[in-house]
Amino acid sequence: MSVISLRLLCVLVVLALLGCSRSEIVYRNADWLLARWTEGLLDPETAQADAWKGVLEQAMQAHQRDLLPDAVILLKSAEEAAGDGLDRRELTCWADLFEQSYRSHARWALEPAIEVLDDISAAQVEHMAAELHERNQAYREDYLDEDLDRRRQQRLERYTERIERWTGDLSEEQLRLVRQAVSAMPDLSEAWLTYREKRQQGLLALLRAQADRATLKDYLEAWWVRLEGRPDTLIRDAEALRLASLDLVLRLDATLSAAQRANFTDRLAELREDFQLLAEEQSPLLKVHTASLPCVAGPQARSN
Repeated sequence: MSVISLRLLCVLVVLALLGCSRSEIVYRNADWLLARWTEGLLDPETAQADAWKGVLEQAMQAHQRDLLPDAVILLKSAEEAAGDGLDRRELTCWADLFEQSYRSHARWALEPAIEVLDDISAAQVEHMAAELHERNQAYREDYLDEDLDRRRQQRLERYTERIERWTGDLSEEQLRLVRQAVSAMPDLSEAWLTYREKRQQGLLALLRAQADRATLKDYLEAWWVRLEGRPDTLIRDAEALRLASLDLVLRLDATLSAAQRANFTDRLAELREDFQLLAEEQSPLLKVHTASLPCVAGPQARSN
């Protein structure tokens, strides 16, 4: 999901999960990457840029200390669950925990975002407005092709590419499952962009009115954490998409070859190991191997 789009979590997740670099390297440089991204959005003066780098560096240190250990446990849980096949209870439980983790990360992102936004000038607000407009236009070009057949094909290709990053090449039967599932899923792209633009305009109005920090924080928390302001149709479609996606994962999981399952669990293990090393720098007593893992069904539960 997107925000200003300055939702720090999304940048981290996309870079760590989908980037070509090792997640450890990306994570260690996340404060620099976020600073570069923020500079492009807000065009800071030199003194501001230096100050913001410090804010983002402190935010990442807090993330490494307070949130990364739980993320490691969550990844380990997914790794264990996927190793011998998923069931609906495990997958639903893990998806629910991911949503909780998202909300924790969104709350974590509030403070550094407020520190940055409270420091910008009127000219920088207008620079941000223009930059957001440009990025929204890029979103339209990427996701809202006017040719509906081409848009559906591009959407299918995105789903397929994301899945194959984790499993390796899909078989013809698996590709058929993906085509069938994706064609039946609601497409949220247009409604989500409309929602995002409306929330962006609300934020810009607050910044132009020089709203105080408390007001900015309340607005961002309502947007980022609680996703307030979504129309009922978007809420219903988002839930339908969530359920359909979980169903697709279960159906694909039942068809995975040994090599595909190994690819998937190896990717999870690589990510978890990288993050575990980082988490142990701040939390040396972190015990992932002996921790009680959420969502993982024992042999008896699986047989029931």
